[in-house]
Amino acid sequence: MIFEKPSTETRVSFEVGMWQLGGYALYLELEISNWAEGETDWRHSQVLSRYVTESLARVFAHQTILDLVKHSRYR
Repeated sequence: MIFEKPSTETRVSFEVGMWQLGGYALYLELEISNWAEGETDWRHSQVLSRYVTESLARVFAHQTILDLVKHSRYR
């Protein structure tokens, strides 16, 4: 879960849903990650898509989602 725009309800509902399905949810807050230090979105997208099955992103701009998908392995 990638949160540029934090939401307690979104985080809790997604984490509980993943646990109920037998999975694990990993919470990434952009303000305290390398993302905030200026690393590019495409780099994060490439690396994260190698290690996770699914991603959830709550961001300010729809273009951020499009950029994450464009550079991920999910396409």
